[in-house]
Amino acid sequence: MNTKGANIVLIDVMLNILDIGTNSPELPVDVRISKENINQLQFGADSDLLELPSDKLPAFLGSVDSEATLYVTRQELCSSTYKPQIPNRFDQHSSRYEVLSQIKVTVTTLDKRVNQAHSLDNIDLIRIVTQGSEYEILQGAIKTCEKNLPIIFVHTWLNSIYRDSGNLEQILGWARLNGYVAIDLKAAVAWYPIGSEIDSSKREVIGVSMLLCKSEIFEDDYEENRLDSHPSIENISYVLSNYGFTALATFLINRNGKTSMDERIISNLALFHEVIPVYVRILNSFKRLVLCV
Repeated sequence: MNTKGANIVLIDVMLNILDIGTNSPELPVDVRISKENINQLQFGADSDLLELPSDKLPAFLGSVDSEATLYVTRQELCSSTYKPQIPNRFDQHSSRYEVLSQIKVTVTTLDKRVNQAHSLDNIDLIRIVTQGSEYEILQGAIKTCEKNLPIIFVHTWLNSIYRDSGNLEQILGWARLNGYVAIDLKAAVAWYPIGSEIDSSKREVIGVSMLLCKSEIFEDDYEENRLDSHPSIENISYVLSNYGFTALATFLINRNGKTSMDERIISNLALFHEVIPVYVRILNSFKRLVLCV
């Protein structure tokens, strides 16, 4: 997504984002901050790259060093180290999850990789979208989270999509045990049963997304006591604004005596969040009009 037109280039700010589970060189759709302000390290389960040498992170992370099977699906973004199991009532989506091949892969932990790669210090945001292995990745990232206090965005499927994968309750339990609080939890994917697309009916929630923050960032003396490895209030505020929490970001900026420039940047991010959904609604309405014609 091109954000330059939104006039939100952040002066003297560089966010370090660890994007786990991506296959695209572009920024994820939920990351709306200008590329000029992001140092992004990304990797994902791209089967075409498994044989290529790379100095990037390995494609597969988990709770311990191990081996796993990658189930390569017809739509590659649906590939997972957990076997897809689409319920019959959602059969219209099953073709995307058809397993075409199985590949043995090596799994390691995020803690181990961060410890080996000194360039991965000062992580502001960890974004995890890995088709079922999110909980295991968090289990293997406890030391990294203790050191860096990153904000964590997680998209996870519910248990019915990937067999024996981690679930929402486990992720929230991990958050509670490791000093994180969930400030956002919402439906990310919802499907109708096959042949039952009734506009007045709710869809069944299949995937959810959440935003987790370390509880320390809300303490009055956070900026005064924070370590060098911890994100600054400015960086925290920019990340929160990116996900629509402009009021919370402004509160943190004001409480910590930051400048009016910080507030103006947050306001720009808020405006960007207001403009984009309106544009999407207009575009979708136009598509429906064309289909009706």
